[in-house]
This record gives sequence, structure tokens and C-alpha cells, in this order.
Amino acid sequence: MTAENQITQANTKVSKKKWSDYSISEKKESYLKYIVKEVAQAIKDNYAPFTKPIEQFERAYNPSNGMPFTTLNSLILDIKQKQHNYKENAWISLQDAKFLKADKSEIEAIFNNKDIPKVQTHYIKTFEIKPLYELDQNGNKIPVIDNNNNHVCNKNGELLYKLKLEPQIDRNGNIKYNERTGEPYMQFANEKIPVDPTLETRILYNIGEFKTIDKSRLKPINEIQEYKNRIAHKKDFDSINSPLIFQDLKEMLFPHTAGQILAYMKAQNDNSSYTPPEKGLNEVEKIQVERVVEKVLQAISENKNLATQFLNETPKQVQGKTQSKTSTPKNSKQQKGEEQTKSRGGR
Repeated sequence: MTAENQITQANTKVSKKKWSDYSISEKKESYLKYIVKEVAQAIKDNYAPFTKPIEQFERAYNPSNGMPFTTLNSLILDIKQKQHNYKENAWISLQDAKFLKADKSEIEAIFNNKDIPKVQTHYIKTFEIKPLYELDQNGNKIPVIDNNNNHVCNKNGELLYKLKLEPQIDRNGNIKYNERTGEPYMQFANEKIPVDPTLETRILYNIGEFKTIDKSRLKPINEIQEYKNRIAHKKDFDSINSPLIFQDLKEMLFPHTAGQILAYMKAQNDNSSYTPPEKGLNEVEKIQVERVVEKVLQAISENKNLATQFLNETPKQVQGKTQSKTSTPKNSKQQKGEEQTKSRGGR
């Protein structure tokens, strides 16, 4: 190949699509494939929580605020708790760990340790939080000044400006006061800037991985308000801008597995015991489950061991890779009549 042809070929290579360029529908499809892979692996390795009886549910929740997780986030966290034999059903982000006063060195060590299990949850982003600044009489931001009357800069050499403070407000809309000083508690002021809805991901770690958190800051699960798994979208409801639920996942699963997960989520909603549907996978379905797992894992290994990289890289980098590498499994109805050698089954 001539040098000219090499240059031409290099210039015509298609650049990889960035996660930020994906539409919300593409992001949802990518995340669903991640869930399908984890469900398949859990069934194959016999740790899927929806395949075993449960006397009492312990719903996954965030101990920094007491909020339980629901639907697909709850499902993936339950799967990961069983996979890694965690005793705790509490999950936090590194930012939560910082709030819970974990040592900075421990947070950095956990972030850099590729052997510590990580779980990717999702949410729909509809706004961004922007800080508010103090302004002078002319409406300009006020720079931060050090003791020598010099402007203070961040590590990138950019000027820092004074952030605006405002009183903290309780749930009833009242200002919170320090009982000792009588002064109001203050916090940095910010504003919500609406953005076009998009799916984003958040990496969580089991609370058992953190040894230095301030346990006095941990909150129990919030039982005052019910947080139930949404099973199906309401009729004529535009679900494109809403979080993923069971209905979105159902068509990518075998009917038997879909039935198990549905019964599991309903029992969790009712806070009742759970008994898996009696019918088990037939031999054809077992083969198909094993094949789709191997197919997914092979696709991952061909992409420089993406199984390891998936949660060690940023969610935006990872999701873009799995979007192009992982294929959607067929359900059992689509399998009927096909040769087993050509099966591409889901669960």
C-alpha cells in the first residue's frame, strides 16, 4: 500500500461515537444489554436471586439518605449482592462515601482497585446543578482573595470566585438554626438548569467495602414512603424520557425468566415471601442461556477484556463500547423452528 493510500485510508476511518452523542433511546438499549448479560450470567452460575425462595426481602438502599432503589436498579443490585456474597444490602457512590466521612486515601484506593466489585445503576437526567456566585454592585462575580491580597486560582490556573450562601431549609420549609449559637445553618446556593432528558449511569459500591466511614451518619431504609417497582408503563404514556422498568426488559428475556423476575418484583412490592414459579428451564432453554452468555462474554473478551474494563472506566466510555459489541438475544418464540446451531437466545 502506498503512503498516499495509507493517508487516505486513515482519513476515512470513522471515529467512534461518544456516549454524549448517543440518543436517550440508544443509551437505554445499551444499558438493557448490560442488564441482560448480568441476568444471563447469574442464571448460568446459579446465584440469580429470583430463582430461589425468599422469606423476607431486604431491599437495596442508599444509607447516606435512606432511599431504597427500585426496578432495574434494585434488580441489578440484588444480583450483585448474591454474586459477591455481601451481607449488607446498602450501596453508595464514592461521592456518598465522601459525605459519610470515609478517609480520602480509602476512597482513592477503592477507586483504583480493579478487583473491588462495582455496579452500574441508571437514572434520567433532566437538569444540571449550577452554583450561584456573590456579585458586586456592578453584577460581576467577586474573586477569592488570599491573605496577601492575591487572587486565588484552582489547580488549572483558573480564578476562583466567592460562592453565594443561603440558609438551610428543613422538610417543612423552615430555616434550620444552630441551637447553641442561634445562627442559621448555611449552605452553598445553586440553581437547577433544565436540560434535554438523557440516561446517565452511576457506579455504586457495597457499603461493606468501606472501613473508615462514620457509622453515625448512616441512615436506615426509609419506610415512611412506599417505593415500589414499576412493572409496566401506563397506557398511552410516553416512556422515552422515564427510567427503565420491567416492561422495557421483558421482551429481551425468555418467557420463563421474565415470569420469575415479574413474580420477584411483585413479591418485593408486597413485602411478602417469594417462591419462584415451579416450571424450570427445559434443556433447549438451558443450552440457549449458556450460548448467549458465552456469546456476550466472547464479544467482551475480543474487546480487550471489556468485562474487566466495563466498570473501571467511566460509564460514558464503557456504555459506548458495549453498545456496538453486545447483541440483543432473541426470545423463545423467535427461537422456535430455528436450528440450535443458529440459536441466539436470551433468558
